[in-house]
Amino acid sequence: METNVAKINWYYTSVGIIGLVLAIIGNLLSVPLMQKFFYFSGGSLLLLSAILEKNKFFSILQTIMVAGVVFSFLPLGMVIVAGIPVVLSLVAMVYFVVTGEFKKRVTILGCLGLLFLAIGCATLNSIMYFLGGLFLIVYSWIVYRQGARIGLLFCILNAFFAFTAAISVYKHYFLLH
Repeated sequence: METNVAKINWYYTSVGIIGLVLAIIGNLLSVPLMQKFFYFSGGSLLLLSAILEKNKFFSILQTIMVAGVVFSFLPLGMVIVAGIPVVLSLVAMVYFVVTGEFKKRVTILGCLGLLFLAIGCATLNSIMYFLGGLFLIVYSWIVYRQGARIGLLFCILNAFFAFTAAISVYKHYFLLH
């Protein structure tokens, strides 16, 4: 029985690892359509992994991120497309308040990361991306240390996004034009 459980757990993790790699590839691409495709594919696999792992926070996070990508494919105004992840993040925060999860400091860190990430997506602001990634790195590491294996995947993913956002901030604000 233990062997079957280990195989199932490895499957869940493998789905997340593939999603992680696809999302990172998407972040490295400069062609918007291909970038969106990789974000959608990677995000969907990360969402599936989070659902299989029964991790509520990461499931909500990935639902918001995947929804943002889906809406970016639709012929909607940029304000609507950009605003959807922010509104969904606020709804998620209300959910965590109502369920009592927001009383935990770690959940507050995760929610701040989610909100900053959503604002970064909405405004294309590298500082917001960086802050979102930073908060989510800390959140992900803490929940990983508490036993949620998927936290390590999200820690790595957000470390990569925070690093690339930090490079963008450095180039924009600190290099002479």
